[in-house]
Amino acid sequence: MDGVLFPFANERVVDFIAPYQKSDGDKVNLDMYDAPASPGIYKNFLNWLYKSFNEDESEFKEKLIAHRGSRSGHKVLMTSVALGMIFL
Repeated sequence: MDGVLFPFANERVVDFIAPYQKSDGDKVNLDMYDAPASPGIYKNFLNWLYKSFNEDESEFKEKLIAHRGSRSGHKVLMTSVALGMIFL
């Protein structure tokens, strides 16, 4: 189903009943994320963001995990960083 996107019915549920064709803008954005250089570009942006707020990336992630209540041995997938890294 290339070229078909599915909207969210709410903030957690995807609506598979109402697909729509991606726009030219959607295609440009998806192509950007699929580009081989995309992870490096995004990582560079994250490095800039952490430095802008005087944050250490590892410490920041540890604070996020601690805030969530995770304990040693739990796995946490950090999907919000878009790089799909797993922290133990």
